[in-house]
Amino acid sequence: MIKHTLIATLLLTSSAYADTVQATIQDHYRTVTENVPRVTNRCENVQVPIYGQTQGDFNTGGAIIGGLVGGILGNQVGGGSGKDVATGVGAITGAIIGGGGNRSEQVITGYRTERQCSEVTTYNEVSRQVYSHSSITFTDNGSRVTLNYTK
Repeated sequence: MIKHTLIATLLLTSSAYADTVQATIQDHYRTVTENVPRVTNRCENVQVPIYGQTQGDFNTGGAIIGGLVGGILGNQVGGGSGKDVATGVGAITGAIIGGGGNRSEQVITGYRTERQCSEVTTYNEVSRQVYSHSSITFTDNGSRVTLNYTK
């Protein structure tokens, strides 16, 4: 706190009467706390999967059952002689479907290291003193008087 001593001349109701008064001026401050943002980059190495295609295994048991069912259905559609094209097509189609066909699937074949960065905001609490007001204290006719003012 800063204190000032002031000698002032106060003119009372009559301009002919003057009195010397000693006064003290005091500045007052208050604490203000703020959250100040701070943006930083945070980087790290991460493992990223690598994908590839793989052929599915052929299911022999499924192919045999699919071929039999397909042949029977083809025989029924083809008129029941057992020698026509519908029986053969049904047997082949059933074998392909039952065995899994030519299917492929996407699988993870490995990993690679990749550097990934992101912005991170943190807040720091900062306190500072700011001017609040001033007060003047003096004695007038035996009474102590305090006046407050702001700039």
